[in-house]
Amino acid sequence: MPKAADDPLATSAAQNTPSEHVALLEKYLKVTPYLPPKEPDLVASTLWHRDLHSGNIFIEQNRITSIIDWQGAWAGPLFIQARPPQLVDYHGEVILKFPENFKDLGDDEKKKLRRQVASSIILHLYAIYTAKENPRLSKVFHGDHGRTRTRPTAFAGYTWADDILPFRESLIRVERYGHYIFFSPFKYFDSTKHRTFINRNAGTGRN
Repeated sequence: MPKAADDPLATSAAQNTPSEHVALLEKYLKVTPYLPPKEPDLVASTLWHRDLHSGNIFIEQNRITSIIDWQGAWAGPLFIQARPPQLVDYHGEVILKFPENFKDLGDDEKKKLRRQVASSIILHLYAIYTAKENPRLSKVFHGDHGRTRTRPTAFAGYTWADDILPFRESLIRVERYGHYIFFSPFKYFDSTKHRTFINRNAGTGRN
């Protein structure tokens, strides 16, 4: 629903303008048929647990006995669903070994590096194991323009509850990189105009 005019979290006038939401959704519907990858196994419906972390996994005698918290799970195209579980997800710089001057660093820097290396190794091992045991999932992780293909769908249903700008930016990204993905002229809206809108409102809230 529209946010109140004095809502400190309201990011732009467009957030409260239904026609802006409708216009973006119409553009989204135009590009949607081109977003999925061509490989049938990557668009196959797949059941996915979206909140897989240590608190939702029960282990007994080194074996997983149950997984809870399935209320957010749904069956959808694999290329949209696929993401590393929270257990291994890491978005920092990947560092697989300590630098040569590690012993000379301060305690805080050593602590930070230990966390980075540990997280990097776990993510690296997960990627190796996934490539071996689940090549279909690995193919999604290493596919071209994954964010460009998936983010419009991820943001399309939340423009009123959250913010319209990420949805708008995701469509601009499609326009910007569409010719790399679709190998043909691809332009559904004036991205320069919308980029100007985003820049003008960038200081008013979340980008």
